[in-house]
Amino acid sequence: MISHDGSESESGPGMSGAGTLPAVEPLGREGLDEAAKLHVAELGEEFVSRFGVRFMARYYRAFVEGEDARALCVREGGELVGVTVGATDAARHYSYLARRHGPALAFEVLLAAARSPRLAAELVRTRLLRYVRGLVRVVFGATGGKKVPEDDSGSGEGPVGFAVYVAVRRGRRLSGTGRALLSAFVAECERAGAKRVDTAARSGSAGERFFSSLGWERVEVRTSRSGERYALFAKRLHPEVPTSRPGDVG
Repeated sequence: MISHDGSESESGPGMSGAGTLPAVEPLGREGLDEAAKLHVAELGEEFVSRFGVRFMARYYRAFVEGEDARALCVREGGELVGVTVGATDAARHYSYLARRHGPALAFEVLLAAARSPRLAAELVRTRLLRYVRGLVRVVFGATGGKKVPEDDSGSGEGPVGFAVYVAVRRGRRLSGTGRALLSAFVAECERAGAKRVDTAARSGSAGERFFSSLGWERVEVRTSRSGERYALFAKRLHPEVPTSRPGDVG
């Protein structure tokens, strides 16, 4: 389930007043709680945000610690104003995430569901079985450790990156922050040897307009099992690599 802050798509080139993009730096462990709070505040419409700050901090930790992932941020005066997380090799990272962080994330989900009967009911109805199956597949090696998210990005053409979340504080949107974060992440993917970077955004959202404005290739629109429609995008780092057709999202 992917979301992005895309409000900058309406700002023309997306530059700050000084004519340059904001400086991007790695997100460290000390910034996990701050990043999680920013995520929940700015991407509250995302289903995973409903699991709370503790869940999101643990989720972001997987991107800070994972070898095949990146967590990047923009700070102003020491304050976190934007953050992005993604995988430079989606298959390898999500296998690591499920093995290393899956049980702790599952525990946080159970705690959140116990606090909210409405959340628990929606979780069971739309996602629980799929989440459990995916975790079991990876943790117990049913796919040889190669299966990761629900897509076919491991096409044998080399690593494929995936931009997962971009969140920008409302007061700093239209400043180029989201554009700077995404640009830095794509550069990290290219340095890591990725052949392509994929992402998804809700149909009709600012995120969809954002990626379209940046020239990302719109692959198709899919409907998740929970009924949400997503536009799937790809940015080819090497033009000869064909675009994959990701599976269900959400």
